[in-house]
Amino acid sequence: MPVDQYEIGIDVPSLTNLESLTTPVNPPRSIYSPASIFIDRADGSTVGRGFPWTIWQFPSLDKAMLDQLRIFCPGYSEPVYIQTRIQDDTFAIFSGVMVWPSKEQMEKRIGAGKYVGFYQGLEFIFRRLVLETP
Repeated sequence: MPVDQYEIGIDVPSLTNLESLTTPVNPPRSIYSPASIFIDRADGSTVGRGFPWTIWQFPSLDKAMLDQLRIFCPGYSEPVYIQTRIQDDTFAIFSGVMVWPSKEQMEKRIGAGKYVGFYQGLEFIFRRLVLETP
């Protein structure tokens, strides 16, 4: 049974919990921002502009886990639907664009013992998030 609520899919009805994929993927750590940029106003307040974004950070993934995520993003970026943690520590469903980790991140691997071949410190960025209504 899944521990967390991180989900991904090509549409809302097909959302699948990461821990329920054919090869289960451990839930990520995530960073969420409700806007793309924040602007300081003359009165000292701040206003957010642009779309929300989130980053899913995985300490380590093996090839099979990575292949499961590749199903949803076969290229460098792809439109997807996700359920992710937001700033009030609840989960929400969004449509957005998934961006595959950079070449530099993909080259980081743990190279010792039973962890040979594991990808280390991968970050998947989800941009242009639009909240889906329930």
